[in-house]
Amino acid sequence: SAPVPFYSTHAEDAEARVDLGVLRCAGVCREGGSSVMLTMFAADQGRGRCVRRARTGLGCPVVVLLALVIIRPSAAFSSISLSQPWPGSRLFGQRQVSVCTPRMGRDSREIALAASTALAEEAAEFSQQGTIFPETSSTGAAVATFAGGCFWGAELRFQRERGVLETLVGYTQGTQAHPTYKDVCDELTGHTEAVLLTFDPALVSYQKLCSILFDEIIRDPTQLNRVGNDRGTQYRTGLYAHSEAQLVEAQSAFDREAAAWRSSGRTVVTEVKRAEVFWPAEEWHQAFLAKGVQSAEKGETDPIRCYG
Repeated sequence: SAPVPFYSTHAEDAEARVDLGVLRCAGVCREGGSSVMLTMFAADQGRGRCVRRARTGLGCPVVVLLALVIIRPSAAFSSISLSQPWPGSRLFGQRQVSVCTPRMGRDSREIALAASTALAEEAAEFSQQGTIFPETSSTGAAVATFAGGCFWGAELRFQRERGVLETLVGYTQGTQAHPTYKDVCDELTGHTEAVLLTFDPALVSYQKLCSILFDEIIRDPTQLNRVGNDRGTQYRTGLYAHSEAQLVEAQSAFDREAAAWRSSGRTVVTEVKRAEVFWPAEEWHQAFLAKGVQSAEKGETDPIRCYG
């Protein structure tokens, strides 16, 4: 079964938990006596605990748990150094931390099948062929791709919108086939984190989706390679059209946003381009926040917390 994040607000040390053969690795961040459980990574099989400590810009220690023993031969750990702020930095400040995540492999089809959605399987097929996802899915639904910083929060916001049928997070507008999360975070491939989605135009228009991106996800589209505290080329924002007609609509949405910012003297830097190959992200990224304590119900208005 797919890993499901676990959460705790207890003050005790975090520890790895094994359930149904799935190891959940999490971290505890304490500040001012409070404790928040942050799901970090999910591995295949194993047990044990390992602590590697880092410190945020606010002086809050982050404890990251790593699997150490009894890992299936097909799974191995690789070290990832993330120098850019992570999604939790909106609450906990910026940091540099070296963490370990399971080496997932980059067979996009395997990753998509693990996600168990029709959109994921279809996107995996197109990416394996080096083909751009068409303007409609195999079910006849309209397709759109948006980049709005960390794809966890962007996906959850779109999941909540009536008329959005399916969502998938991944990497697009880059130069390298089969990009890994590490590659993208290291800014080696030119990809940006994005959300591919299908929607019913009778329930939600493409223009409405563009407004959600600008007004509720990006908020300040004049910042280059940055959304909130997330910085790096993988966090650049964009509207990536799947047809010439959609490109015209995307440009119209961009023009309205640019006009709204004109009096401030600031220039909107969100990209408006034709969509390129979309590579599904690793399974543990998929519907990440919805797997936790945050609701993805249609019409939900609770604030989105990108730490889980």
